[in-house]
Amino acid sequence: MRIKHWVSVAVLSFSFLCSMGVSAKKVSVIASLPKPPFIIEENGKGLQLELMREALAHYNIDVEFYHAPGGRNITAFQRLNADVILNVRPDYQYPALYLSKPYVNYQNVAISLAENNFMFNSVEGLTNKVVVAFQNAKRYLDQDYNSAIDYVIDYREIPDQKKQVEMLFLRRAEVIIIDIAIFNYYLKHFSNDLLVKPHKVHYLFEKSTFSAAFKSEKLRDDFDKSIDTMRKNGRYQKIINQYIQ
Repeated sequence: MRIKHWVSVAVLSFSFLCSMGVSAKKVSVIASLPKPPFIIEENGKGLQLELMREALAHYNIDVEFYHAPGGRNITAFQRLNADVILNVRPDYQYPALYLSKPYVNYQNVAISLAENNFMFNSVEGLTNKVVVAFQNAKRYLDQDYNSAIDYVIDYREIPDQKKQVEMLFLRRAEVIIIDIAIFNYYLKHFSNDLLVKPHKVHYLFEKSTFSAAFKSEKLRDDFDKSIDTMRKNGRYQKIINQYIQ
């Protein structure tokens, strides 16, 4: 009788656990400061956050995002004992971090007002102009760019990319250096349509690819597998289109 009692308890306990489901594991991810449509901090949205969240959800893993300036992601990673850095270059090297396959692209461009009639298709065209670039542009863009900006009239890098777009339309910058998806996002979400002016897009740069860095090699492998699956079944492109189209 006692044996039957314990067997019954075990069966009931197992059934209860199954009905409750296995609780999801949580990982912490260091993301950069907001740069819509890639990272939107206010509601935890953005195409990169969605890709990371959905890729790891396949393995019953919940994601918690912490935001830090790009230049301080390693400091934040160490201080918070985090599991993942969302955005690193594919050639990034740091002890005991495992890099994913590149999973997202940025397309940096130069944008000028149409009224200025600037005609250039190389970075040398930035000479003698007032240029406002995204933060750390000199670090991310190539040596030709770094050489060219030595000859601009005025050069600044700012973290607020909405401000970049405003400076262009308010004629406080002659050229801005910005990712085309970020620029288009702010165009769609400007509250003052009167601010927007006809403009030209100058494609001066190759696409930049980015990976994620993981503390765990297995977690990195699981992420890569999920992204590959999402590319094949169309889910990856659906998320991209949700934010860019």
